[in-house]
Amino acid sequence: CDRDGDDQECCMFCRNRIDSQRRQPQERGWFIDALSAIFDDPTPKFTACEVRKHNRPESCWLLVGNNIYDATDYLHSHPGGTQAILRKAGGASDCTEDFNFHRRKGQKEWQRFKIGKLCPCQS
Repeated sequence: CDRDGDDQECCMFCRNRIDSQRRQPQERGWFIDALSAIFDDPTPKFTACEVRKHNRPESCWLLVGNNIYDATDYLHSHPGGTQAILRKAGGASDCTEDFNFHRRKGQKEWQRFKIGKLCPCQS
């Protein structure tokens, strides 16, 4: 997003754009509609503007590739300390390398914190 992430208008702009895209009916045949009902990804989508707002202990989101995790409840339990997570909160940087550093068991446990996916923010 080329807009300022701290700007409330930016986030409202992005949120309204996504909501309007979800509401717009598309003319498709019954077969495509049936396939969409089966295969469409119901995972919530968030823009970078929205993710940036969650960069503090009260609301701490992490970006791992295109996946977004809510680390708020885990923050104070992290063996590496809260600052290790807060430094990258709000999508400040991609945590893929950090995520892959942990064992498979730890990675699997993090799936319960997954809340959505990153979607493009286009103005």
